[in-house]
Amino acid sequence: TADFFHTCSVVSDPLDFPGVPMNTFGTQTPLEGNGYGGFFAYRADNYREYLSIALSQPMLEGETYCVSFSVNLADDVGFGIQEIGAYFTTNQPNFNTSGTSLNLTPQIFNTDGVIIENDDWVTVSGIITADQAYQHLHIGNFFSNANTTGGGSFPGAPDIVDSYYFLDEVSVQLLSTELLTMNETQQVCAG
Repeated sequence: TADFFHTCSVVSDPLDFPGVPMNTFGTQTPLEGNGYGGFFAYRADNYREYLSIALSQPMLEGETYCVSFSVNLADDVGFGIQEIGAYFTTNQPNFNTSGTSLNLTPQIFNTDGVIIENDDWVTVSGIITADQAYQHLHIGNFFSNANTTGGGSFPGAPDIVDSYYFLDEVSVQLLSTELLTMNETQQVCAG
């Protein structure tokens, strides 16, 4: 299952799960607040974890939204991937898939290459026009290993072919029509 890390965690060993900034997977301060989530986005056995949340209110069909979230590759895994994305549903699906990839096409996903940043947070963002009254958001890697662009790691990374990412600052914002008329080639929500 996905994980939650918080500064209020009191453990005897600072490298023990689930502290902030130091924890089982590395060291990272929150982008905002006192905590962040974490999930396996890739493992050699196709294992996956997803962070899911109910939206505070359903999306309005036909309306346009800016979606953004920030990720950071954990220090103690070191293998980066590209296909981190956000998938919206109208109900809470049963993700009891024994940890395997869901093979769904996320509506928002990273297109800026393999994410290997382990110091700073990387923002993934995009725009979605709701074609349904979506009520739930799910973040992770929805593709099988065969369809995942992996590779690359930061200098000094361990020799482990797993991808574990920290997740913070998830946002879904309704956009006004005025903002969308700027220019068809400009992206409105660029982080």
